[in-house]
Amino acid sequence: MLVKRPYLLKPLIALAFLGAMISAYSTYEHYSTGASLCNFNAQFNCDRVNRSAFSEIKGIPVAVVGFLGYLWLATLSFELIKRPRQLVRRLIIDSSAIALSFTFYLAWVSHFIIGVWCPACICSYIIITAFSITAFLTV
Repeated sequence: MLVKRPYLLKPLIALAFLGAMISAYSTYEHYSTGASLCNFNAQFNCDRVNRSAFSEIKGIPVAVVGFLGYLWLATLSFELIKRPRQLVRRLIIDSSAIALSFTFYLAWVSHFIIGVWCPACICSYIIITAFSITAFLTV
């Protein structure tokens, strides 16, 4: 069996769907013209981060990339439950490592370049970190 801790597979799926929901909210806020629910003060403001020059990659919102990434991780997790294969295991590890690296980059940009934290983004940072740790322990 390729899965070390099969009881952690369902939490992987739950984390991926939770991340997808946060990313969907961030996508909505990216296109919204009104104030976001997570604008608390000058240091914690989703709108400043989510509408900054760093919020898109070639015209595609980073939140959409996150949404698709979380759906990809959920799909791989489902596949690992149905058919535990080495290829799926490798894809989960590699994909979560890429996602975690991108998350570190986004957190760095948010803090050091934009100078503002996005609470929804922080939730996503925590979720992808938890997903990656759980994936490394599981597969």
